[in-house]
Amino acid sequence: STRINRYEKGVHEADIHTAQKLAETLNVPLAYFYVEDDELATIVMNYENLSEDNKKTIIKIIDKNNITK
Repeated sequence: STRINRYEKGVHEADIHTAQKLAETLNVPLAYFYVEDDELATIVMNYENLSEDNKKTIIKIIDKNNITK
């Protein structure tokens, strides 16, 4: 649609409520729309699909490697 095309081209930005609805419709996390590159978007998608235990494991690995510090 014209509206989506304008979002894609950066002519318009979706407000948070529109972005949430779009994320729900596409079954993606809201953060997916706000990352700056495709690689990070893939990481966000993969993380979202992990079990809670696996998410905790990933966070521990990141913390252990001081990636966030």
